[in-house]
Amino acid sequence: MGYKQINYKGVVKMKKLLFNILIVLGLFLVGCGKDNKDDGKESTLSVEDKSRPRIELQDVSFDGKTIKQIVIIPADEAEEKNLFEKAIKSKEDFFDNFPNLTDKERTYNELTQYIEKNFLPNVVKFNINLENSWNTFIKNSNDLRKYLSDQEINDLLETVGKSVSEVQINHFNDLLQQKQI
Repeated sequence: MGYKQINYKGVVKMKKLLFNILIVLGLFLVGCGKDNKDDGKESTLSVEDKSRPRIELQDVSFDGKTIKQIVIIPADEAEEKNLFEKAIKSKEDFFDNFPNLTDKERTYNELTQYIEKNFLPNVVKFNINLENSWNTFIKNSNDLRKYLSDQEINDLLETVGKSVSEVQINHFNDLLQQKQI
């Protein structure tokens, strides 16, 4: 009984080849389907604008069903900081950068009080930026109107009043959930 000698150099080369094939295949699979389609999501802001939170209507799983819900994708902190540096130069710049705030004048006055104290908390920037993005979404989202009528949207906005945007989004998600289950 003789033992066959194994060519270890050949085995190592074969392993390297298989590993490279797996890497290429993995990269191919990751890249598939990325042809600028939004896969059922609707965003009201450009994907390139990372200075603002994006509001999207996305499919989420709930009790074994897929339903549409409103999702917040946070802004990039550095980009958001740059946006506010531009916006606080003057009242006009602020209004130009945040055209969809509910009460621009009041918000600007509150913001300047923080700036006078040399302190602008991230939560303040987040809330201002989110309110602007949320109001833009409500005004422009055709996808939302596939699930809620203009009357339902207006009634709910009237009901939630001037509550912060996150609370409004939660109310909208509750209504969307009720209508889809």
